Amino acid sequence: MNPTGQTHKIDLTTTGTLPTLPDMKLPLIDKVDCDLAFQLMKKYYPLLEESNAYECQSSILRHLNLLKSVYPNLTDLRGKLTLDLACGSRVYENKTKNAFDPWMPRLLLELGAIPVGVDLAPQIDEQFDAYQADLTILDSLSFLPTGKFDFCNIDKFPTKSAMKVIQERKVDWIELKANIHQQMIRILRPQFGILIQNFTTEFDIEVENIRQLGINHIRDEEL
Repeated sequence: MNPTGQTHKIDLTTTGTLPTLPDMKLPLIDKVDCDLAFQLMKKYYPLLEESNAYECQSSILRHLNLLKSVYPNLTDLRGKLTLDLACGSRVYENKTKNAFDPWMPRLLLELGAIPVGVDLAPQIDEQFDAYQADLTILDSLSFLPTGKFDFCNIDKFPTKSAMKVIQERKVDWIELKANIHQQMIRILRPQFGILIQNFTTEFDIEVENIRQLGINHIRDEEL
């Protein structure tokens, strides 16, 4: 729900930046970030319903807050090879809550990084490298190179649809989570990689073993 409770189209090419919603708990976000989010929204969706505009803003600013927690100077992202798993796709428009994704790869591209997105759905008219993969299958990321990525993120996986597939196939969820986690570690650069994960179900991991590899591990919900 947007602040006014009204539903109407906003022409982002003629309006000013949107105000940050008062209930957004994003301590690292400032006006510059809000302006960046607005420009990114305008670039991809110049005309939005007001409620969708605020939802897009919320998603972008949450991603920005996460990125600034590990890269306080966002210019440090320039040239970094990044991976976003279950990144979303505009194929899902009007069908899911995150209908206007994939915001993280778009944001990373805007910040000068070299983003790669992986999702079950294809990407349409996006400017970053993208691959289709079913993360509910073991070793689904085996096609990605070892030790090449600077940053790897998985956010809110599994979705409801993915969990339904997991249940239908009787996939061992604990085994699958551990497998995804190990694949993420494999593709990150030793001593430099940053791993951020936010599985939507409880998952205990051996954080100390990861740190011994020199990989900075962060749980999204801790930020």
